[in-house]
Amino acid sequence: AGSVSFELSGLVEGWISLGVNTGRMMDGAEVFACQRTSSGGKSVVVKHLLNVGHTNTLLPDSKPDSGIFNASTFYDKGRISCRFTRSLDSSTAKTYSFGKDKKYTYILAVNTLPSGAAGASQALVVRHNQAPIFLREQVSVFDFMNENSAITIDLLGCGETKGCAIAPYSCYGANCDYVYTQRIDPNDKTSLIFELGARTSGWMAVGFNDLTQMGDSDVLGCQVNPDGMSVSAKNLHNEGINNFLDQPGDGAPFLTNVQSNFVNGYVRCQFSRKINTGAQHDRDLSQKSYLLFAVNSDKTASPNSALSAKHNEMPLISPDMYAGVDNFLYQINSTALPQVQINLTPCSSGEKGCITFPAGCMSQSSCKYIFTQRIVDDDMVEFELSAKTHGWVAVSFNDEKMMNGGDVLACQAFVGGVYAKNLHNVQHTNQLDDGKDPAAFLSNISGSVVNGIVSCRFRRPLATGSPFDRNLSKPHYVQVGISHGQAHPSDPLVVKHDHTPLVTLHRISVHAVGMLGDFDKKQLIKAHAICMVVAWIGLSSVGLLLPLAFKRNTFQDSATWFKLHRGIMVTVWCLTMAGIALIFISAKRWISQAVYHASIGVAVAAITFLQPLGAMLRPKPDAASRPVFNILHGVAGLSAQGLAIAAILLGIGHYQNHFAVDHLLFLLLIISVAVSSSFWVLSFIAKLLFANEANPENQKLLHSTLQESDFHQGIARCNPQRLISIFLLVLYILFSVGLAVAACVLLGEAELAM
Repeated sequence: AGSVSFELSGLVEGWISLGVNTGRMMDGAEVFACQRTSSGGKSVVVKHLLNVGHTNTLLPDSKPDSGIFNASTFYDKGRISCRFTRSLDSSTAKTYSFGKDKKYTYILAVNTLPSGAAGASQALVVRHNQAPIFLREQVSVFDFMNENSAITIDLLGCGETKGCAIAPYSCYGANCDYVYTQRIDPNDKTSLIFELGARTSGWMAVGFNDLTQMGDSDVLGCQVNPDGMSVSAKNLHNEGINNFLDQPGDGAPFLTNVQSNFVNGYVRCQFSRKINTGAQHDRDLSQKSYLLFAVNSDKTASPNSALSAKHNEMPLISPDMYAGVDNFLYQINSTALPQVQINLTPCSSGEKGCITFPAGCMSQSSCKYIFTQRIVDDDMVEFELSAKTHGWVAVSFNDEKMMNGGDVLACQAFVGGVYAKNLHNVQHTNQLDDGKDPAAFLSNISGSVVNGIVSCRFRRPLATGSPFDRNLSKPHYVQVGISHGQAHPSDPLVVKHDHTPLVTLHRISVHAVGMLGDFDKKQLIKAHAICMVVAWIGLSSVGLLLPLAFKRNTFQDSATWFKLHRGIMVTVWCLTMAGIALIFISAKRWISQAVYHASIGVAVAAITFLQPLGAMLRPKPDAASRPVFNILHGVAGLSAQGLAIAAILLGIGHYQNHFAVDHLLFLLLIISVAVSSSFWVLSFIAKLLFANEANPENQKLLHSTLQESDFHQGIARCNPQRLISIFLLVLYILFSVGLAVAACVLLGEAELAM
């Protein structure tokens, strides 16, 4: 029946996988993976898996390498490589047969982190940490026998991490008539990676020139060879109206890592070239040039000859000059669509329902986010979304104040266009309602991205009949999210929201009109943070410092320092318990996204809860076990303080997901370091200050010198060392409490982030 061999290789520390599926999704894919068995070892295994509900599982026989043979693996210096073979036909359920007429989408996914490693008998227990790469056309495995067939041109990152020119407006993949991309080679910063693509059976070329003409241009070309199958990349220059090879007899001098294909009437090339080759006819691409794009259907030129015919039409010329290192998005020969205008005046007149952020904003330019709804027919709702982003904006309807399980509607910006998507959220991962149609059940779609504002308008039935869509005639909590992450129009939202989504205080019906209330201000989260900062940055250090350095010599009797210590630590206990209660009331569940913060916080709460119980059982002062108790009680208190500060710093990242506070983590880190360092410095100073008094001989001398008279007792009370210690203690109290108050002001005045 035959077999097919695969090779996978990548600079990854966890795993690299190839998914095979009938649609452009991971769910339902047959997966071949090469994975390290431990984060510190070099052992690599090949695994044959199934993806069910976006979770990789072992095949029915529970053997990770079932159905594959002749596997070989290698790991060195951060690169995983493997080779393996599988029969063309398969009798295993949910796996695919590889015939010439069997065309599939091949999906490349990776986890680049050491934490992606897993045991040889396990599935991939950690998800990919980068967006999967999808081939744009379904292809037969036999297409890969031609070494030139395995490239696509991905437009993700256009204008951000790469420069792109496309035609027509907002096209992507094989929908584009022309595609050109450039980016710095991540493995060689002195080189550029170029991609050229066009719908032609001949050639496409790009010229670089100081002038808006082809004459004297530095030219890169991509041409179908006379056999009508293979493709050649070419490095050329133009003299007058004719082009010539930079080196006669060599079609691709200075071009490296050349890959190309010609599939379904579309020619593509990918290759690298030095930014400055030093060759006579090559331009220094660190300098700006006009870009000139030309196409011709002629394919008579051989691989080692110049382009045999001129362009069919006048070259298209970029309006601006670009350097090879510039990240830009130029839409060839196109006029941007007008902005979708969202009128908020009907919100006040009761013609439609609106949610805006910040509250009270009344235009797309002043609002960070806009959501509107109105019933246009008895069973149809028209939605409008707008946000300041170059990624996506989304709204979710749910019975709970969470994204998981939500019915999601989104507008995704992509290379100048905007695409509406109908999604559902499963375990905080967005999935398409229909595996093949991102806009299933949506109609009357329009969208635009203008001046950094993504806007769209579309309609959806109140009840679609889909098991993933909620009946919108019923009230739901409304959540809104924004991300600068990009995704292909046919994919779900592969990058999460930039901040924790905002959620309405109450459930809202799509029949509701007017300004639909405010968002949950997250006041309980603020109160939780303030309680913990006051308790563990402001008060605990004072309470711990009293017995550690000041209990014997600063106060006239032991009762005074003990009362202060007990009062302060009881306050810390109350604030800690209140903080824990507040966050559980707010979240109503264990927050997996902040697991380290939450785990350490629970440990601090446990120690804090047990400390007063232990104090009630402390031995008498003259008991032999009292020193042991003192040590254990003190170590527990200091440990709780250290863990609490660590939890506060870890929690700031989660806090900043809710609120817009610039540099909050940095400021809290400075405050924590300042309080902690001054705590230990002051303890050391106090020890030095009373070192002589602690000496028994000095104590006897002092008591023999100072008689039991009011005058001499006054001298004792005015001991300079004691006065200095009181001064230092008061200064430290003002310092630590003052910093805690400053931190609380920052936390309390923070506005919701969007």
